[in-house]
Amino acid sequence: MYITIFVEGNESLFLQKLILHILPGLTEEEVRITKSIEKPGENISRINIFEAGGFTSLHLAKPNFEKTIAYGGVNLVIFDADDVSKQYGGCKARRSYLEETKTKNKLEFGMFLFPDNHHDGDYETLLESIIVEDHRSVINCFHAYQGCISAKSKGYNLPGNKEKMYSYVAVMPKGEDEEKRFKKRNKVKRDDFLFERSDIWNLESENLQALKEFLLQFLLPTTKLPK
Repeated sequence: MYITIFVEGNESLFLQKLILHILPGLTEEEVRITKSIEKPGENISRINIFEAGGFTSLHLAKPNFEKTIAYGGVNLVIFDADDVSKQYGGCKARRSYLEETKTKNKLEFGMFLFPDNHHDGDYETLLESIIVEDHRSVINCFHAYQGCISAKSKGYNLPGNKEKMYSYVAVMPKGEDEEKRFKKRNKVKRDDFLFERSDIWNLESENLQALKEFLLQFLLPTTKLPK
């Protein structure tokens, strides 16, 4: 099994932890966040998670798409659908844009759009939907904070979904090592939202079912190349 998953950026740690959760027989060495697509060793499973940047930059990763195919692998693209207020935003428009990029640049990949491959939204929309219910009140507090800021007439920047999810993890009790990981002091230099903590995140949530089903199509040994 050789797969490269192209993401925009912050989703890389989440996808690594989710794949290791649904396929616990794999290791972090086999499911790795990487900046280079390397030839796989014989009889070695490898799932690359490659940060490609924004959706308008996907074509720049063409050499990495081609390497994966040359190694007998499969390419997947997992990006945000976003909403209609953004450029090519909304699930339908974003999918259309990426399909056009795929055709124009002769790329081969399977595609999934956060949050569920059908609705508008993004990675943070999905994260909010898998918060453990015992902590849902933290999000309510943040919404009240947003409302308070919005009511002011001083031109303040309104904190969005990214700030909301960061704040959610920030207030959770953490050990010293977890605090360091959370504050980007880790090997991938990304905010680690501690997805292995079942008291913070529900990785068995039904809201993850669409993403899990998409991934398992390709993670199982019977995988065939998407066209």
